[in-house]
Amino acid sequence: MSQKVKHDFVICSGMMRSGTTLLQKIINTHPQINIQYQSCTSLFLESKKNFLEEINRTSYHKLSHYNEKGHYTLPEFTKWLLINGEPLLNTLRNNLTVSDHRYVGVKEILIEEFFPWLVNAEVKCILIVRDPRAVLASTAYGSTEHTGKPRPTLFDIRNWRKSVQIGRLLQSNKHFKLVRFEELLKEPEPILRNIFQWLGMDDVDCRKLVGKFESENNKSWMGNSSFSERRGLDIKAIDDFSCRLSSSVLSYIEATCQEEMSWLNYSHSNLDKAERVRLVKNFREPLTITRPEFSPDYSIKKSNVEFEIARIEDYSSNLFI
Repeated sequence: MSQKVKHDFVICSGMMRSGTTLLQKIINTHPQINIQYQSCTSLFLESKKNFLEEINRTSYHKLSHYNEKGHYTLPEFTKWLLINGEPLLNTLRNNLTVSDHRYVGVKEILIEEFFPWLVNAEVKCILIVRDPRAVLASTAYGSTEHTGKPRPTLFDIRNWRKSVQIGRLLQSNKHFKLVRFEELLKEPEPILRNIFQWLGMDDVDCRKLVGKFESENNKSWMGNSSFSERRGLDIKAIDDFSCRLSSSVLSYIEATCQEEMSWLNYSHSNLDKAERVRLVKNFREPLTITRPEFSPDYSIKKSNVEFEIARIEDYSSNLFI
């Protein structure tokens, strides 16, 4: 009788266009790891749908931010999962344990708000973050092939901030790992070594694995860039945004994301509060919003502008309101 394999679980997530696919592929070069590509999306969506129904809310984008007035808080969602999440966890485990790899898991975008609950269940969670200017350049201001019709600029900003907020919340948790996209591109070997050590895998030849990744993906995967073909670890992806976004959009992103950008050590203009408020008040959406779930004036809607101004004027550690 063959011995039953003991599996450990790892979940990778992040804002769309943040490098989640790159992270999944390069981690999968390790022979003991098998992270599936977005094979469990429906499970997370169904769980979130059940939660929203219980609090009498409807949402087209169920895996979305929660910063608007009247929205639920992250602790409320985590508490609900602690009570109701066991079926989801069991189904995840059943779906992922289809191989004899030591670590099995899945990569899914926009499921970071499940992380506080998952780490409580001792599931390893990796969050990848990327400069918000690059994320926005790729989501809303690049090709629509991978992301669909543009969403309002502010909506994508709020989803990016959600990622960072959860990273800050979990930064000291032993089951959580934060990876910066830019560091993974520039220094893949030490970043990979750090990830594998965190997973309990010592003496890994990361140079060999990076070489394997580049060899395989230079031929078969060129990245899903919104602008041009990218082969493997292409550092040109780091600062493409500088020539893709207008000065007004760049300033608006910095004005609404300054605290998070500072925490992640992304360079920015270090605007004072008055200038940030001015930029938020004067911003005009350059995108044509045709998605039916959004009002065309989402980014400049009075209630949204007031929320962003209040956030700038009274930023605190209580970020999940």
